[in-house]
Amino acid sequence: MILSLTHKFLFIHVYKVAGTSIVQALGKTDIRKVLGKEHPKTTSLYLRCSGVNPRFVWMEDHALAKDVRPMMRRQTFDSLYKVGFVRNPWDLQLSLYKYNIKYPHLQRARQDFSSFERFIMSAPEDEFPGGQQKRFLFDDDGNQLVDFIGRYENLAEDFRAVCREIGMEDTELEHHNATEHAHWSTYYTPAMFDKVRRHARADIAAFGYAEDPAAYAIH
Repeated sequence: MILSLTHKFLFIHVYKVAGTSIVQALGKTDIRKVLGKEHPKTTSLYLRCSGVNPRFVWMEDHALAKDVRPMMRRQTFDSLYKVGFVRNPWDLQLSLYKYNIKYPHLQRARQDFSSFERFIMSAPEDEFPGGQQKRFLFDDDGNQLVDFIGRYENLAEDFRAVCREIGMEDTELEHHNATEHAHWSTYYTPAMFDKVRRHARADIAAFGYAEDPAAYAIH
């Protein structure tokens, strides 16, 4: 997550959607870095005067927009250009699997990591009824809380659009924390595809991803 009061934007960091790369590119303007060396009392006073609860600095990097909103005055939140990025749900699952294989201490007991197929088929379907990605960018009533939702599939162009909006046009986006693999569709059987389709139905509907396996050449 990035809150920039100088460039008037809030970046909501959905995991495994190039968020680390975006933070590396834009994070120097984050209020926590800008005030990092200031005395805590100075930081607290500055944030309060800016309409931000001082407890904001302790929020997790992957905070949901609906949890960030109460940490600011309504006027402050509304004045920010709020941004998030999402990813094809089937591609997201492959990236999450590869990331957990690379960092096994992050693995959860609820899923089988012995193969990608078992990882998919063992995933609980009711874990994210509000959408694994949608929950970051919408409130519980289904209202979108961000102004712009970029796509991982269109990352370079959408990132440039964000940079133009916030006055940081010369910013370059480098790829950090990426997982290397072939195109995600080559990893899926029809049964696996259908499992993710049921699991990610809220994200598919919210972000308009095709739910027909034929659209991705999966037969």
